[in-house]
Amino acid sequence: MVLFVFVLVLADQFTKHLAVLFLKNRPPVVLIPGILELQYLENRGAAFSMLQNRQGFFYVLTTIFLV
Repeated sequence: MVLFVFVLVLADQFTKHLAVLFLKNRPPVVLIPGILELQYLENRGAAFSMLQNRQGFFYVLTTIFLV
């Protein structure tokens, strides 16, 4: 189970690295016109960019949960 999670995290980080290499500061890559394209975006918040640029809130919340 630990190996499976490790492989998933590794795959996630690898695909993020590829996105930065091939998509950042470039136009979207159209795979299926009108249906599917790849575009580089950064999420600086939690899920779905909620509380964007509120890192301090996350630090406090994490500390509360750890205590």
